Amino acid sequence: YDGSGFRTFRADERRVGSLISNFVRAVAADTRRGGVWVGTGSGLCYYNPRTELFELVPLGKTAGASFVHAVLVDRGGQVWAGTEDGFWCYEPARQRVRRVAGPAGNARQNSIRAIAQDAAGVVWVGTGAGMLLRYDPGQRRLRYDPRHDSPGSAPVSALAARPGGGLWVGTEAGALRYLPPGAAPAVDVLGAAPVVRSIWADGGGAWVGTAAGLRYWPLPVPAAGVSADDIPVMAFSVGEEELSGLDTANLVGHLAAWNYFQTAEAPANDEFVAAWKAKMGDDRVTNDPMEAHVIGFDMWVKAVEKAKTTDR
Repeated sequence: YDGSGFRTFRADERRVGSLISNFVRAVAADTRRGGVWVGTGSGLCYYNPRTELFELVPLGKTAGASFVHAVLVDRGGQVWAGTEDGFWCYEPARQRVRRVAGPAGNARQNSIRAIAQDAAGVVWVGTGAGMLLRYDPGQRRLRYDPRHDSPGSAPVSALAARPGGGLWVGTEAGALRYLPPGAAPAVDVLGAAPVVRSIWADGGGAWVGTAAGLRYWPLPVPAAGVSADDIPVMAFSVGEEELSGLDTANLVGHLAAWNYFQTAEAPANDEFVAAWKAKMGDDRVTNDPMEAHVIGFDMWVKAVEKAKTTDR
């Protein structure tokens, strides 16, 4: 997009310098060179705005090394690529590619799904085995970070660095976790939800794109260094359904306002909730769309009974 319209680039084997593949998985701007790095299902390439051509950068000899999941251009100008077969670093100044070693593991661990660089300059990667690794520049290898050991084995699907420090981690199982700066323990924001596809972080929280839509999550209160005794938080879009996927230990003492709660004290609601749990199980909760549909249907029934017809 150039400010007035979109230009589409497509792979064309008949034309030299075209996009290597139409299956584009990742894009990263190169502010030093002025171009764009593109990760595709057939390799990594660089779009040169001066020549308007795509330049292929071979990463490895395996098919997996050509399947690029994620691309990052760090502050030093190095280009990092996460592929189905390993983590790769390309130095444009030297035109040199090297594979970055990591902890021993299976093929899923070699699948690098997400990359981010935090405020301290540390490069993080998320793997297909659900592991979070950080790059050790002294040893020039990836190391395991124990703070991301509980969300399970679901692939890490998104990473985003908070401008003021800290890292957001999302998985394909819908887990969302925040790692504060330093060695502070991680905070689980979501335990299970729709697949986390993307995250964009600002100083106060993160925009989280999932298979069910877009939502903004504020910085977890414990990570911000305050408690409900200091600053109680009022949430306007959280009900029992949302709470079922949260670590509620951090929410004690905070407030919520919504148009319906399962715990509303009324005989009609008690009957409605009991009927729902009898059918679906004690661990299932009601929510406001369900309540609204029940009331709406009952109103329609009353109207039909009074009119003695379903015709308009």
